[in-house]
Amino acid sequence: MKKDRNEIISLIRNYFFDTFLLGFSKDDFPNNRSFYDVGILNSIGMIDVVTYIEENFNIIFDNSEIVPENIKSIDNIADFILKKQKKINLDM
Repeated sequence: MKKDRNEIISLIRNYFFDTFLLGFSKDDFPNNRSFYDVGILNSIGMIDVVTYIEENFNIIFDNSEIVPENIKSIDNIADFILKKQKKINLDM
């Protein structure tokens, strides 16, 4: 089932706080803060994030879409997921 933006953000936040943001306060990490600026996401982490997104949101990244711009913050990830879901619906 397609999720709305708030549901997506909640799931992504929980995933990041359980996986990458250990020791960070949820209150101190806004959705638009870059993971790269705080040094918590490297190329291996990026692959983990892509896998999580594909498995939990039923979308598939094209190779050209696996770029920091799509994965650099919770907001960017939510926007990317919504864009992909919209494209899937249009292609049906």
